[in-house]
Amino acid sequence: MKKACALFVFTLLLSWPGMARAYTQILITEIMYDVLGADTGREWIEVYNSGTTSIDFSSWRLGEGETNHKINQAKGDNIFSPKTFAVIADNPEKFLVDYPDYAGVLFDSTFALSNDGETLSLKDTTLNALHEITYLKDVGAAGDGSSLQKIDTVWHVAMPTPGEENSASGQSGIALQSAPIAESSMTAIGELVEGEIIIFDLDPVADGQTAWNFGDGTATDVDGSAAEHTYAFAGTYTVVAKYAGNTAQMAVNIAAKPTLAETIEVVNADPSGEALLVTTPEISTDDNEHEGTKQEISSQALAAAAVSTSTSVYPWLLGLCGLAVLAVIATRIIKKQEPPFVVVEDDGIELID
Repeated sequence: MKKACALFVFTLLLSWPGMARAYTQILITEIMYDVLGADTGREWIEVYNSGTTSIDFSSWRLGEGETNHKINQAKGDNIFSPKTFAVIADNPEKFLVDYPDYAGVLFDSTFALSNDGETLSLKDTTLNALHEITYLKDVGAAGDGSSLQKIDTVWHVAMPTPGEENSASGQSGIALQSAPIAESSMTAIGELVEGEIIIFDLDPVADGQTAWNFGDGTATDVDGSAAEHTYAFAGTYTVVAKYAGNTAQMAVNIAAKPTLAETIEVVNADPSGEALLVTTPEISTDDNEHEGTKQEISSQALAAAAVSTSTSVYPWLLGLCGLAVLAVIATRIIKKQEPPFVVVEDDGIELID
């Protein structure tokens, strides 16, 4: 059983980096944060599944500042297929009025994008921020009918193309304005359990020093885009990394170290023939500590069994002694009640006691 559990954990650790990175394939690719005219209900965000894995997007959240907005299905399927676009709209009905020809997947969420700029993030089921960007009003698309769009690896200000590939050739000759948006994502590799080493990795790769804050009072500067950390206690921590003008953050949920309750069987410790069962308190899974506790409990159980055994013998000994005393007393009484022996002689009768 222990070998099977160890094999499972080892397999999970091997597959975990791939699992974590699979989620980072969901990217924000277009932002309509300041619509021409009235904004209310008409803001939207375009997302793209750049990977090869389908993802149930209904359990994700759209992070806006300190709020995590639920994402609901409005049109199409909850399953976000690979190499496809989708739109998250504040009000799907108003979005379809503005874009009646839109035929793609549409999600509904309740948000109000700041016209001055803010940080947006896509969070998985455990609220880990797996893709995050920060936009500012100064970059453009502020109420002029344009949106912020990621074309290749650079953000631009251009005419909106919701649900379609962002392309300079598709802008009908309109000049593209470069939009310097800070963008980054972070992944956690390893078992999210207290006492275990976790590797935090940044994308894109950072050159030079990265300032890390692990949310538990620990901060450090590390060369490159990866850092290791171990949490001493279970809980939820916000990890922040700042490098090359970018900021990435994610929330990690650290679980408590598993405990194990074990029943120790002391065979034939009781004269009745029944095994004595003793259950240890919950103890650490550390093998040395576990074995030591097990031996201690086993010794205590044997001692208890010995006491129980000796205690059960005393009544039998007392009973036997009592019977012996009664037998002696009865014998003496019987002897006193027997008639004396009589010896007859010629000259008379002589009584012999």
